[in-house]
Amino acid sequence: MSALKRVNKADTASDQEIKKIEAKHKKQLNRLYSQEEWIFAIIAYIGPLFAFPLFMRQTSNFCQYHAKQGMLLFATEVIFWIGSFLPIIGVVFTIATFLVFVAGAVIGINNVINEREVPLPLIGKYTELE
Repeated sequence: MSALKRVNKADTASDQEIKKIEAKHKKQLNRLYSQEEWIFAIIAYIGPLFAFPLFMRQTSNFCQYHAKQGMLLFATEVIFWIGSFLPIIGVVFTIATFLVFVAGAVIGINNVINEREVPLPLIGKYTELE
């Protein structure tokens, strides 16, 4: 009898693990956007590569939103990069700018992964001026 109880407990544990795995995969299957749209939206936050989703996924509102956010992030980065040529404070300015824009890209990619259309902090609201 005790061996039978041990087997039943093992079955229950494995059933629970199976249910966890199924729930995880079910959550992944309930995504609103295709994997291709995800990839293009992530690419939008990698510097000048924002142009790929902007022009290649014109029918996807999700890709267009993130491409515009990536374009604004890149344009702001270029403007600040020009400021890095200032004498004396240019090196500090360059490092600070790099860290801020890496953080912006990480926030944008996190928004893509969570399927959110949330503007980037400080600059993201300017893409919605239409």
